[in-house]
Amino acid sequence: LNWMNSLYIKNLDDEKLAEKMLPYILKSDYISQTMLQDNPKLITMIAETFKEKLDKLSDIIPFINELFNDSFNFDDEMIQILNGEKVSLLVDTLIEEISDLEVLDPVNLKGAFKKIQKEKGIKGKDLFMPSRIIVTGEMHGSDLMMSMSILGKEEVLKRIIGFIYKQTGNLCAVQILRGHTKIESTVRYLGTDVEDALHLAEHTGV
Repeated sequence: LNWMNSLYIKNLDDEKLAEKMLPYILKSDYISQTMLQDNPKLITMIAETFKEKLDKLSDIIPFINELFNDSFNFDDEMIQILNGEKVSLLVDTLIEEISDLEVLDPVNLKGAFKKIQKEKGIKGKDLFMPSRIIVTGEMHGSDLMMSMSILGKEEVLKRIIGFIYKQTGNLCAVQILRGHTKIESTVRYLGTDVEDALHLAEHTGV
């Protein structure tokens, strides 16, 4: 039965699948009707990204919850990749390039990544593997450009900037990046509290 359902889903065009998925998408922990109204392309991108992985329509719920959950636990291999010599430059450049994009979609993102390859000389696994880990918390998964587009510009930037904070404990750097006038706004943006922030700063020498 699952095989038949899976074949049926794969043969649907993205728009039709999105329509059938809608009730299940709204049952996820992260997608609301308001989000879909603000970004009409979101539901179709979700359908296109995950259709090959679905045995039944309700399977979309855990996929969405996993993508939007930003509580990451990096294993030793991920940590080794994130400690690579080009990661610091990559992170700074990603923030700059994504911030400059008016619309975060796969086409614009591919252009941004190509620009990074050309101008910064960061290519292949040095480019895509750290980017995927920082944004999705996984080494492998669905198309990275689609995943980033589904998450949206602000969420992607928040995850990249949050990575900088976790690596450095530097609240002031995040405050400057986001243009916050008060450090309390930065703490709220990061989803932490003042005591935790000060503790991290003490242990990172900031």
